[in-house]
Amino acid sequence: MMSRIESRALERTSSFDTSYKMVMKKTQQSTSFRRLSGTTRKGASSLSLGLNLDRLQVVLRSVVAKYTDDEDLASMAISECDAITHRSRQDRILRNDDLYNIMNVLEAFLSSSSTLPALVVFEVHSLIGLLSAEQKKYSSAIQSYMKALWMAASADNIPEEELAVTLHRLGKAYGELANHLEAKNLLEKALKVYEKVNVRKDHPCVVDARSATAHYASKYRVSEASWCSLPFRRASQKLCSVDEERESHLGRRESL
Repeated sequence: MMSRIESRALERTSSFDTSYKMVMKKTQQSTSFRRLSGTTRKGASSLSLGLNLDRLQVVLRSVVAKYTDDEDLASMAISECDAITHRSRQDRILRNDDLYNIMNVLEAFLSSSSTLPALVVFEVHSLIGLLSAEQKKYSSAIQSYMKALWMAASADNIPEEELAVTLHRLGKAYGELANHLEAKNLLEKALKVYEKVNVRKDHPCVVDARSATAHYASKYRVSEASWCSLPFRRASQKLCSVDEERESHLGRRESL
């Protein structure tokens, strides 16, 4: 039987009709990359490309309780937080059922209030994207990263380095789906933002972005070359087949 949290999560049908081009146009505008004040800026030292369990636990234990009036939801969030705290003491790896339950809680949290701060919505969409990626559900991860990206592009209190990480994650998700050109383009944009906000060149995120950009650029060149050569190969094979058939026909006529 479906739980109350699962039911509410499934009922949430938040539309995301804004096209990818429209979102990327906003992110490319200089006004979209707004700086935070020193009191709210997280700084590059907190950047993490993968799922950060500490940040996830803060959202589950503190943020959900602060912004929701649903006691059942708050209790569920704390319960999931306790579960991952217990399991993370050894190997810091979440099980698939943990990922599924946490995603349900976060989805229900987003649907529980229409007045959540932009930074909270951005953070939750980012976490849902990471949880989807952990389950190798890259199409779902892309949708969540795009929602986070939209918040970053339209709000004035999202750190620019967090925007860079979102572009970075989005690019790698596209790469996992073999969309090498989109992956390369997004990673290049991420690198530009990293550079703009002075993230050091030896930072793990920057190193990974450079490596991934080169990897997907190479993949794209190979796939493009293969695609271009395929019609030529097919045409050549067809011509050879026609020539062979013609020679065979002529041979039969001569024998007669």
